[in-house]
Amino acid sequence: MTVWVALLRGVNVGGHNKVPMAELRAALNADGFDDVATYIASGNVVLRAPACEPERVRGIIAGAFGLDIPVVVRSADQLRAAVEANPFPQAVETPKFLYCYFTTVPVDHAALDGFDHGRFAPDRVATGAGEIYAHYPDGMARSKLDNSVLDRVAGAPTTARNWNTVLNLREMAAEAEAEEGGGS
Repeated sequence: MTVWVALLRGVNVGGHNKVPMAELRAALNADGFDDVATYIASGNVVLRAPACEPERVRGIIAGAFGLDIPVVVRSADQLRAAVEANPFPQAVETPKFLYCYFTTVPVDHAALDGFDHGRFAPDRVATGAGEIYAHYPDGMARSKLDNSVLDRVAGAPTTARNWNTVLNLREMAAEAEAEEGGGS
């Protein structure tokens, strides 16, 4: 069994797309996923299964909550690779200003060719191991470098997690692998 991380886009944000985490865990367990755990209420799920297709999770959410939510899935190994590929290692000192945008399709590393980085300064963006990374040295709140911009760069929906969340999900996935006694 492989440990997977499912990332739901835009749930429980500003009172929209409400998905209670206890009910989400129950729905995923009922559909055959094992050891389902969630991290905070913004749609971060760690689970175990032989396979985990985003469309399957999306369908479970649609059936249980009546919502069509984009879902990104990464294996524990892929999540570790995303952490290791961070192109802004200096930014980990303030992890709330470093974001990883997980995409529903593989990122074309040439996607940033011609990207007007100066337009978004001092914010910076780079690609890594299948993800897009953004460093917001002054915080994300007033930045113009947002999901809509990075969705266009990726050519598909993205879902962002700050570095603290990424590291906590990596830890949860590692713990789930250790409990299994082997890994993915």
